[in-house]
Amino acid sequence: MLSEKVNSGVAMDPETLSFSVQLFAALAHPTRLRIVDLLTTRECTVNEVANSLSILQPNASQHLAILNRAGVVKVRPEGVARSYSLRGPRIARVLVLVNEFRQVHAPDLEAIDLSEQGDESRAVLA
Repeated sequence: MLSEKVNSGVAMDPETLSFSVQLFAALAHPTRLRIVDLLTTRECTVNEVANSLSILQPNASQHLAILNRAGVVKVRPEGVARSYSLRGPRIARVLVLVNEFRQVHAPDLEAIDLSEQGDESRAVLA
């Protein structure tokens, strides 16, 4: 339960809960996760993001705007261009923690996935 105390001994207050919802909503898109992953290695302009991920520049710009509003990235004007970087190293740590979680719990997660696939096939047969 979110109101339970975590290792830090601090309960999640309403502001942190609201921030967390916004943060995870911003990260809940594959392209935005790929952008964050890219920005863990270097600062990029919108065009560099678009080219690196093989997406259109307007799409890259929209995704970066969402990440900026969520506080994930920061923007640095560079002449007519704008360079984006992660706000800090902790956001990269979130990606590492997700990967660690997946690796540690892979057998359980696979069992859940298989169970849900079975439920879907039974529903189709019904």
